[in-house]
Amino acid sequence: MRKGEQPPWLVPDGLWQRIDPLLPTIECRYRNPGRKRIDDRKALCGILFVLYTAIPWEFLPQELGVRLGDDLLETIARLEPSRRLEAAP
Repeated sequence: MRKGEQPPWLVPDGLWQRIDPLLPTIECRYRNPGRKRIDDRKALCGILFVLYTAIPWEFLPQELGVRLGDDLLETIARLEPSRRLEAAP
C-alpha cells in the first residue's frame, strides 16, 4: 500500500451504497435485546481485513472498531441463510 492510498479493507462510500440494500434488515427485539450488534459496514471492513491480511479472527486490531472475531462470525452466519448476496449483479 502506497502512502496516501486508502487501505483495501475500507469500503468506500460509493461501494457501500451499492452493498447496503442487498443486506437483510434485522428487527430489534425490545423485550430481550441482548448485546448491541456491530455496524454492518464495520463488520464488512473486518471481514475484508481478515481476508487481506490472512490473520485469525481473534487477532483483529481494535482500531477497526470491531469488537471480537465472534461478532464477525455472527454477521456471516446471519447473512449465510439469506443468500441475498448471490443475487447481486
